[in-house]
Amino acid sequence: MTSGLLTSRNRKHALYKTYVGCRSPAALQTFKDYRNLYNKIVKKAKQNHIQSKFTLFKNDLRKTWALINDTVRRGKKKQGDD
Repeated sequence: MTSGLLTSRNRKHALYKTYVGCRSPAALQTFKDYRNLYNKIVKKAKQNHIQSKFTLFKNDLRKTWALINDTVRRGKKKQGDD
């Protein structure tokens, strides 16, 4: 996570605390707007990161498939998981 995303996350938490403290509709709307914007930015950052990894590994099929499996969260089963 970049320092900008960490700063944004801290601001999101602060807005939530403000809303919880006063319970006003305006504070709720401010928090929701910021939360939605933050979530869009995080999603786009993840997409950019994965895209850059695919570009980096475009000639290595093994690493490309490892990245695909990691992206879809598919991996080896642990012992005891049946």
